[in-house]
Amino acid sequence: MKTDRAYPSALILQPSCFFERFAPFADAPGALEKTPLPEQRRIVAKVDQLMALVDQLEAQLTTFRATAANLLEALVAKLTAA
Repeated sequence: MKTDRAYPSALILQPSCFFERFAPFADAPGALEKTPLPEQRRIVAKVDQLMALVDQLEAQLTTFRATAANLLEALVAKLTAA
């Protein structure tokens, strides 16, 4: 899964789309609309940071899976050759 780094920033640029999607989940009607812009920016920065971490972990997982597949293949080859 590759993430779109522009997506969190787009939430600030298009707040009506964000509010329409997530307003039903707010505690009170219009609660998201009252979030100050600096707080929205802080949240977006944190989401960007976490998405970068997700990308790193996905890359590590892909590498680990490839290594495991190679080890398994080598083990099977060694056991069947014996």
